[in-house]
Amino acid sequence: MKAKSVNVVTALMFVGILFVRVPAAGEEPSGLAKKADSVRATAAEMNFMKMPWVTDVFGAFRMAADEKRPVFLYLVTGDPLDDC
Repeated sequence: MKAKSVNVVTALMFVGILFVRVPAAGEEPSGLAKKADSVRATAAEMNFMKMPWVTDVFGAFRMAADEKRPVFLYLVTGDPLDDC
């Protein structure tokens, strides 16, 4: 039974590959690409990436003490993609 379902899935993937249309150079993107562009973060929205992220906790506390600034500690337990 398992082999039959694998064969069906493989056949469907092969048929799907046959019908994929590759856009020509300079062609306008598809509707999905336009939607993706509409929700993509702008440069102004990516300012948080300019923050100096530190993975060493003790180094972060030393840096914070030198700069007289607080530490923002972000912890994740388990698989970070579990709740997605």
